[in-house]
Amino acid sequence: MVVRLNNKAADVWSTSSAAEACRYGPQTADVLASKKQTAPMIPPDRYEWELEGSGAYLVASARLHIDSVVLGDSGVMTRWNKLVPRKLNILMWRVLRDRIPTRLNLRDKGIDLHSVLCPGCDVIGESTRHLFVTCIAFSPIWHRMAMWWGVPTPSVLSVDALVRWADGVTLNREAKMVFDAVIIVAFWNIWSVRNKLVFGSEKPRKDEMFDDIRIVSYFWINNRRRLGKMSWDRWLISPHLAYCTM
Repeated sequence: MVVRLNNKAADVWSTSSAAEACRYGPQTADVLASKKQTAPMIPPDRYEWELEGSGAYLVASARLHIDSVVLGDSGVMTRWNKLVPRKLNILMWRVLRDRIPTRLNLRDKGIDLHSVLCPGCDVIGESTRHLFVTCIAFSPIWHRMAMWWGVPTPSVLSVDALVRWADGVTLNREAKMVFDAVIIVAFWNIWSVRNKLVFGSEKPRKDEMFDDIRIVSYFWINNRRRLGKMSWDRWLISPHLAYCTM
């Protein structure tokens, strides 16, 4: 916000009293001179919003400025899959930007924790990459998903590679969207199991995670897809054929 101060004295018009007197007479020349020496009205001081060319304050421009400062530019394009609930897409947005409250992230923010070890393996510090990519308790999920769908895993496993896994597989457009939804459900399932291990009174069974992913993804995709219901039997065996129009 900039304050524009208009307190500069206006320029006084220059006159030639002798010339005016010769042309109009003394009295007329005096009147003209007095009018020319009168300074124009100075506009009042005003606020200007530098983020807008017009100088007018807009809430939208203020919000964009705050977001750019607080959130920064991660260089990662936002992904959104309509086959899963909004909360899952928001989780993926946070995962891609390392904005989830893992124990190492909480420690870096100055929060005192009794342990920073991963609740899944209890061996390595819990970072976003470790939790979703390298943890021995959760990483086998990705290999089982690859076998289930008949696709290769990413050549180099990373959070970004797993999020974009569906983009590089040989499937048609609709199959890629469905596979992408399953990937998102897998991320959600890992995060949910992690939270139950940390906060729950009953510890979840990790060996049931893969079955939970298949059940939950079928339920969400089947109810959000507009092109007809999917076959449950096909979904368990050949998921890329389960949603073919019947």
